[in-house]
Amino acid sequence: PVNWRSLGVEFQSLTVADARHRGLTEASAREIESRPAHQKRVFAVYRIAEGSPATGLLREGDLLLSVEGRTVTGFDELEQAAQAEAVTLRVLRDGEEKKLSVPTERLGGVGTERALLWAGALLQEPHRALQVQWGFPKEGVYVARYWFGSPADRYGLRASRRILAVDGKPTPDLDHFLAAVENKPDRGAVRIKSQGLDGKVEVTTLKLDLEFWPTYEFERGPEGWMREPIHASSLPEAGEPALE
Repeated sequence: PVNWRSLGVEFQSLTVADARHRGLTEASAREIESRPAHQKRVFAVYRIAEGSPATGLLREGDLLLSVEGRTVTGFDELEQAAQAEAVTLRVLRDGEEKKLSVPTERLGGVGTERALLWAGALLQEPHRALQVQWGFPKEGVYVARYWFGSPADRYGLRASRRILAVDGKPTPDLDHFLAAVENKPDRGAVRIKSQGLDGKVEVTTLKLDLEFWPTYEFERGPEGWMREPIHASSLPEAGEPALE
C-alpha cells in the first residue's frame, strides 16, 4: 500500500508567450521569465479525471498562477503540493483570477483486486486510466478483454466497452452484474447495454455457453489471486452430457 494523493488533474506545459495569449499578466510573465531556462513555463489544466474532487472546481484551460501562494513551474512541485488533503490554487479563467481550495484524493498502489470471467470476457471495475483519458465514470463493468470463439466474441461484446445494464437492470458494479446474471441458464439469452470509448451506446443479445465458457470470480487476497467458480450448479457433472 502507498500513501499517495493526487489532484486528479493532468496539466500541460505552455511557453510564457502562449500563456500571454491566454491572458497571463505581465507581472506574472516577468516573474517566470526571471527563472532558469528549464523553469520558464506555465501550467494549464489539460484534462480532469471524471469523478475526481477537482471536477466542478477546475476547468480545462485554466492557467495555474500559484499553489499555496507560490508560483510553480515544475511537475515535481505540483506532485509534492498535492500530498496535502486540500490545496489552495490561484488560476486564471476567462481573464479573471480565481482562488480555489481543491481537495485531493488518495490513490491505492494495488490496482485491480477483483475480476470476473463471464461468457469468455474478462470484466472488472473501470480503472483509473479510463477516468483520466476518456472521462469514463467509475460506475459500470469494464470489458478488459475477450477470448476468440467465446460468446463474447461471437456476439460482439468487445474489449474497452463498459456494460451499463443487463436485461434492463443497471450494473453500476460487479455485484450488481452478478446479481443480474446469476440465474441465467446454460444457452440462455442475455440482453446487454454497453458503451464504447466514443460514448456510443449499443444493445446486443448474447447467448451463454456455460459448459465451455463458465463463470469464475477472481479476487486478490493476502495470499494472492483466488479463483471461485460461479453457477457451478448449472454445469454438467464430469462425464455427464450437456443438455441442449
